[in-house]
Amino acid sequence: MGVGRDPLRVLLVAAANATTGGGERHTVDLARALADRGVELGIAAPAGGDLARVAAEIGATYFPLPLDGVLRFKTILQLRGVIERFAPDLVHAQGARAAAFARPADLQAAKRLIYTVHGIHADQGALRFFKLAVERILRRRTAYFITVCAADKERGVQLRILEPQRTRVIYNGIATHAAVDLQAKQSEAEAFRTEAGASPESLLLLHVGRISPQKNQSQLLEAFAALMPQMPQAVLALISAGTEQQQAALASQIDHLGITSSVHLLPPRPDLTAAFVAADLFVLPSLWEGFPYTIIEAADAGCAIVATDVGGNKEAIAVPQEGWLAPPGDQTALTAALTEALEDPEQRHKRAARAKAHVDTAFTLEAMVEQTFTLYQELVRSAQKEEGTHA
Repeated sequence: MGVGRDPLRVLLVAAANATTGGGERHTVDLARALADRGVELGIAAPAGGDLARVAAEIGATYFPLPLDGVLRFKTILQLRGVIERFAPDLVHAQGARAAAFARPADLQAAKRLIYTVHGIHADQGALRFFKLAVERILRRRTAYFITVCAADKERGVQLRILEPQRTRVIYNGIATHAAVDLQAKQSEAEAFRTEAGASPESLLLLHVGRISPQKNQSQLLEAFAALMPQMPQAVLALISAGTEQQQAALASQIDHLGITSSVHLLPPRPDLTAAFVAADLFVLPSLWEGFPYTIIEAADAGCAIVATDVGGNKEAIAVPQEGWLAPPGDQTALTAALTEALEDPEQRHKRAARAKAHVDTAFTLEAMVEQTFTLYQELVRSAQKEEGTHA
């Protein structure tokens, strides 16, 4: 079983099969890295989509289950059958929904199930009391928790959905770019500026995120409109996926604010590096976050950052050395931070350089994978020791 014997067997459980969100990207990056390390990998997730394709590419066994639907007893039993057939050393649930299925499904969850918390959301929404109750009950059926930032660990402990002695902070990590790789993106960056309607003299602000109340694009547009009289050369590009209704509402607000000529809605793209290289400032005005990939991707590309002080943002960007943080939901403070950053190119460059160095040392994909794999080994050794004690 696992360490020191046969190859480690790990079942990843995910409630989404795309790679558009941070949790889904984390799952894919981890799966590829585990396969490279010789782990015998199973993936239980909804049918189809990017995750099924990645599983085929890396030789993982894919178990299609409706984990993106309602929490049904039938689906829990189906997942239990998958766990019994695959016989993993460890079950690793990615996110709250996956963990809600996996913890009751795995009869050995208390000693082998890891739950990665991709942001604390149980205390939000109309069902928050129910969700908190479920999380607190299922806490006992969890061998170990991973949070992607220290802020989530602190919040989870306060809410009594995590246990501090069984929780480890492992930051999201990315494959960082060397300076020469970023220089090679210059022609693509120039093309992006043209697409975004930015001239060489323009100050290009960039926002990336799905259209949602969480990402708070509406307040970003208000803040941008407020700074336009002082910064008429500013241009805002939003790479934001959403429904037709959401896109129309955003376009309507842009028109109402009278900033149509300076704001451009652009389609999502798989590689954002050129966009980050092109931008003078990346803006993330979220009302809540876990540890967003976009911040460390922007910093890795050398782009200065203005964000809100939520979740792990201040762990990713130390202020004032590495960027600007504004209180969430405070449009006046956000406008002030944007204006200060745009008016001081020297500070933008200095803070961006420090943020890049921070990412290169603290938030690499290699570090994320190594720390996760180390936890796997510790849990398997602990289980083997316990088996030996009771033999």
